[in-house]
Order: sequence, then structure tokens, then C-alpha cells
Amino acid sequence: MWNSTGTGTAGRVAIYQSDESITAVADSHVTVVRLANCSPRYLWCVIASPWVQSRIEPSHPDSLVSGTTQQVELNTSTARALPIPLPPIQEQSRIVAKVDELKALCDKLEAQQKARRELQNKLRQSNLQAVASATSPHELQTTWARLADNFGRLFHAPEDLIDLDQCIKQLALKGLLSIRLEGEMLR
Repeated sequence: MWNSTGTGTAGRVAIYQSDESITAVADSHVTVVRLANCSPRYLWCVIASPWVQSRIEPSHPDSLVSGTTQQVELNTSTARALPIPLPPIQEQSRIVAKVDELKALCDKLEAQQKARRELQNKLRQSNLQAVASATSPHELQTTWARLADNFGRLFHAPEDLIDLDQCIKQLALKGLLSIRLEGEMLR
């Protein structure tokens, strides 16, 4: 099934496994694709690929949809006219296996990046807590130097700077920040 209507939803694709005990009827917002000599999972991989999905955008020069950005439509005639490469069934199986293998690697990478980001957040919080807890100028200098040395590892996104801003404000309220103006130290 290929969703044929709706900004943001047109182009979504799913494999429906029929169940003889359930009667299913597709509405006018879905294009039902029936296959002869094609693996459903292979066709799903093709339709879900950037090669097709990037064209489910009215502004694309070779767009598959018609309508405005408010409501787009993937016409059945357009879906039928889309040329789909159709290798032999054994090659389709190999392609699907490779896509599944790469998707698993992407999922693993995403999980690793999430774990890395969580660790980075904890490390940043720990460093900022050490800076904010400084009770003397010397302790502040030591903890700030550690933070500065690792700044590129600790701050990657704009929202990471929110806690740094809070930390600096806390230090200012404690009177631990100083400014040099033309050789004079001001507190």
C-alpha cells in the first residue's frame, strides 16, 4: 500500500500481509500495489528509497505529486508510470538482504550516537557542576581550565550552552568572575 494523499504523509509505504479471516478495504487515500513477479519487500525498498521519496515533494523538479504544499496527491496514473527496476527474484532477495544489513548497521550507529550523547551530557554536567561549585578563584581557575580544554567535546549543540550560561551567571552572583580593563583587575 502506498499512501497517496496528504502533505507529509503522501508517499509512505507499507506491506500489508493479507489474512483470509479479515476483510480489508483501502480508501481513496491509498494506492494498492499488487505484485506479480516482485518481492513485496524489494518493492518497499525501492519506494521507500530516497530515489522515490525525494520526489514526493511539489517543489521537486521531477515531482511525483500534484497539488500545493497544503494538500498533495500521488495519482494512481503517476504511480503506475513510475519505472521500477526489476531484477530477477534472486537478485531482489540479495538487495533486500543488503538493505536490511545496512539498516541494522544504521540502527546500531544511531544507538551508539545516542549513548555517546548521553555520556557527553553527563560529562558536561559534571564539569559545569565542578566549575559552579568552585569556592575560590584558584579552584575556579583549575575547573574552568579543564572545561576549556574539553570545550569542543562537551558542547556540540546550541542547547548545550544553556547550562554554561546558567553556570556563568551563578559564578557572577558568587562574585568569582573578574574582568581586566587596561591592566586593572575589577571585581
